[in-house]
Amino acid sequence: MAYLRKRSIAGATYVYIVESRRTGDRVRQKTLEYLGRNPNPERLMRAIEYWQVGKDRKRKRASRKR
Repeated sequence: MAYLRKRSIAGATYVYIVESRRTGDRVRQKTLEYLGRNPNPERLMRAIEYWQVGKDRKRKRASRKR
């Protein structure tokens, strides 16, 4: 599942869409999209919906192959 991450670097806040993935016995975070310093709420919602819909499509395809 994709979620928002805010990072503070040198006093500025940056927003990313991030996803956690398991690699072996570790959990790694993959940055899916950089949204900038002050993205507007519409852009945030569109980006989250885009990544969430893509993830759901992959799950459906994987379940059909079984």
